[in-house]
Amino acid sequence: MERFNSAIAFLSDNLKKILLSVDPAIKERTTEVRLRSEKPVVLSVSGKSIMLKPDSRVTTEPKNAVVCTKAELVDSFNRLCEFSVHSFQTSIASGFVTAFGGHRVGLTGTAVCTCGGDVSTIRDISSLNIRVAREIKGCASDVLCNMSVSNNAGMIIAGPPSSGKTTVLRDLVRQLSGFGGTDSFKVCAIDERGELAAMKNGIAQNDVGINTDVLTGYPKSCAILTAVKTMSPQVIACDEIASDSELEAIAQGANSGITFVVTVHASGFEELIRRRQVEKLLEIGCFETVVLLKGGGEPGKIENVFEAGEIKDEIYRRRFGLACGNGMRSNAC
Repeated sequence: MERFNSAIAFLSDNLKKILLSVDPAIKERTTEVRLRSEKPVVLSVSGKSIMLKPDSRVTTEPKNAVVCTKAELVDSFNRLCEFSVHSFQTSIASGFVTAFGGHRVGLTGTAVCTCGGDVSTIRDISSLNIRVAREIKGCASDVLCNMSVSNNAGMIIAGPPSSGKTTVLRDLVRQLSGFGGTDSFKVCAIDERGELAAMKNGIAQNDVGINTDVLTGYPKSCAILTAVKTMSPQVIACDEIASDSELEAIAQGANSGITFVVTVHASGFEELIRRRQVEKLLEIGCFETVVLLKGGGEPGKIENVFEAGEIKDEIYRRRFGLACGNGMRSNAC
C-alpha cells in the first residue's frame, strides 16, 4: 500500500485524494494507474482494468467513473517534473519520467522531431501511465540457486510487461550483494531509468544491498564499460537489454570475467526463442540460465527456469527446420 501511495504522490490534489482512499486490498494488487485527458482514470489490478467512482469505490461503468481533466493531467505532469520540465527533456524524449521511489511514468503526446527524425521532446501530453514499482524481498530466491557467480554463470530474466522483471532483478542484486549467510559479491547496478535503486540525492530509495554501486542515467552501453574500467565489479545487473551497442558492451565485460544478470522482454516461451536479443546474448557465451516469468497479473512469479544451452538448441532447431526434442527441461529448484 505504501508503494501505491508513493507512486501517486505527484498527482494533482483531487486525483490524489480519490486514489489515496481506494481500498487497501486494491492498492496492493494495482500495477498501473493510467490517466488520459478527459477520460476515466483506469487502474490495472491483477491484470484487469477497473475504474473508480468519486467515492473511491470501483466501477465498470464509464459514466459513473472519475475523469482526469486536461488541467489535472497538465498539473500532474508539471508536478512529476518538479515544475522544471526542461530539466527532464532527455527522459521525456524517451517517453517516460521516473518519479520519486523508482516508479516509471510513461508519457504520450505529440512528438517534436529533429531534422534527422529523432524525437527531441513531447508536447501536449495526453496520457500518463504510472507503473507502481514494488520491492518483493525474497522473490529472487528461487532463481538464485541456479546462479554461480564464481563460475561466471550469467542469467537472463525474461517476461512480458508488468511481469516483475525489474522487481526480480532488484531482489537478485540485493541478495548477491548482501552478507546474510551467503557470499557477498561486488555488484554494479546499471540503472538507466532510475527504477532499480531509485537514487535520490545520491541515496538509494530501494534496497539493492550494501555491496552495490549504482550508475544512474547513463546509457547502458556506456555504463557497462565505465563500471568495468573503474569499479572492478564481480556482477553487473542491467534492465531491458535491446541494442547492439549494449550487447557489445556485455561481450567486453564478459571477457573481463564479469558475471551479468540482464532482463529482456518476452511474452512467453515462443517469443523468447524468437527474440534476436536473446539469441545474441546466448551467442556471447556468458549466460547459463534463462528465467521466464509468468506475467498475467502475477509480478515476480516464475513460469520456468531453463539452461541457456537448451534455449540455444531450440532456436537452432527451429531455424533449420529440425524436429524438436522432447520438450524443455526445467531447472527450477
